[in-house]
Amino acid sequence: MGLKHAALPLWEQATYWVCEGAAIIYMMYSLYCASEDAWRRNEPIKLENGWTFLNRPRDFADSEWDFWSHYIWQVIPWMAGHLILSHVLRMDLKFHRYKKVLLTLYSILVIGQLLGFRTLLFFCAQSLILYLASAVSSVACVWTAGIILLTVLNYGEHAVCRYLYLGEASQNLEKYYYVLVYVWANLIQRWLAFCLERVWAQRNIRETPVLQAYPSSVTHKKTPVENFALPNGGVTVLKEVPTLLDMFYYAFYIPLFFTGPLIVYKDFHMQEKLSQPCSRDRLRDILLNIVRIMFWTFVNCTILHFFYAHALIENSVVLGKENRWVLTAVGYFVGQFFMMKYIVIFGLPAQLARIDGFEPPTVPACVSYIYCYTDMWKYFDKGLYDFMKRYIFIPCGGSQHGFGYQLLGSVLCFLYVFYWHGAEYYLFLWCLINLFEVIFEQLGASLESTHFVRDKFYSKLSPAGIRRVRAVSSVPLLFMSLFAIFYFFGGSSSGPIFLSKLLLDIPWDCFLLFLVLVYCGVQNAMEIDRLGLGKLRRVVHVHDT
Repeated sequence: MGLKHAALPLWEQATYWVCEGAAIIYMMYSLYCASEDAWRRNEPIKLENGWTFLNRPRDFADSEWDFWSHYIWQVIPWMAGHLILSHVLRMDLKFHRYKKVLLTLYSILVIGQLLGFRTLLFFCAQSLILYLASAVSSVACVWTAGIILLTVLNYGEHAVCRYLYLGEASQNLEKYYYVLVYVWANLIQRWLAFCLERVWAQRNIRETPVLQAYPSSVTHKKTPVENFALPNGGVTVLKEVPTLLDMFYYAFYIPLFFTGPLIVYKDFHMQEKLSQPCSRDRLRDILLNIVRIMFWTFVNCTILHFFYAHALIENSVVLGKENRWVLTAVGYFVGQFFMMKYIVIFGLPAQLARIDGFEPPTVPACVSYIYCYTDMWKYFDKGLYDFMKRYIFIPCGGSQHGFGYQLLGSVLCFLYVFYWHGAEYYLFLWCLINLFEVIFEQLGASLESTHFVRDKFYSKLSPAGIRRVRAVSSVPLLFMSLFAIFYFFGGSSSGPIFLSKLLLDIPWDCFLLFLVLVYCGVQNAMEIDRLGLGKLRRVVHVHDT
């Protein structure tokens, strides 16, 4: 993204739209027929009774959606209570000075009530471990402690869950296990973000700023953030050293505690300082967004009654019987649904946090119109991207110190993604393919900026011809990204089926058709970008790093 694309002839662009649209319609029809057949044949896939007025079973194999689409309604009243208390404390000058303390106490009580006080103590103990690690002003010490906690999460979560919820019934234990793992992983990210900021703030107080400050993207009279070019790569750091109370307030902030999205601590701290009461226009915008999220919730629940892609991809035996169109449809559907469910899972808590004066990252962008995989990482989970950019990529040198440092930062970012997501074999393959894609895109961007390509090659082409060349060069990487997605959703059991049927054992005519359709998708994504119809560049943060 970021490149200016020329317009294509109307007949050519219309051809791309028709080809991609027809392919999607046929894929969805194939998936519907396959879902219907699997249901009628009583295949061993995860289906349960759905809405009675539809008289159809529902796919409940996506455990993440199945859980949060129900559980989130149990925690929303507690989120609303947090917002009410925050508003009262903001308006009452007598108690405003105790706002952070009282809201932190409220968060602690809510977590204890919903997850159990043994789990609360478990989280508090880990907070103290990371806080003590930051006290020595060592980035390496903080990262070491964080990696140890991730290791316990990845390899000891079952034992921890059984200990924390000893005596619970098996069905309750499964529910608590899922909440524990999800919340625990998000907490480790918040703890790391906070403690690394704390280390940098301590160093900033002791040391003299070196060289010149990185310019801020937004200027205003007074903020809690000053810009310093630190020896670790140059990031804006906090002016004051945050306290243990700040850590608990940030990590346990109830509107974003259970599902996210992640706000890195620098942005959280700054937004808290600059937050204002919710205006009427802002509240109207929030309510409209909530209505939109409710609409997508209904859509998500409805389509699971007709398309059983998650149930099929979870059962490799049943999936292996399907033809290539169905396999492609399954991969397409689970990718789209992944985006749509996070519009709800991230979107609703984010809107509640906006009422409180915060600006969480935007909901995921539509994955159908992202053709550069670097943009997929930038615009799908913006909080995770901000975390990796600020705490891993830039401290390693970033893109300002040559390709070698850029490569090192990219490798470490994907190692973190792999370990944070669970350190499974299929996740390693997913991250490895993603890493190669990002590297090739970086090399391609460097090659395109050379004198030879720009003056000797592009100068002989029309603007539309340059766009076609860029689209063709994007096809292999986007094609490779599809298999990364297949492995991410299909795991080690179903991922190889996609690889075999759609790449290794595919007839040449089918393979060429597949590439042509991918090319059409790239051209349509470029047209969306050219017309400015996508929302990929919408930024909600007050500052960039």
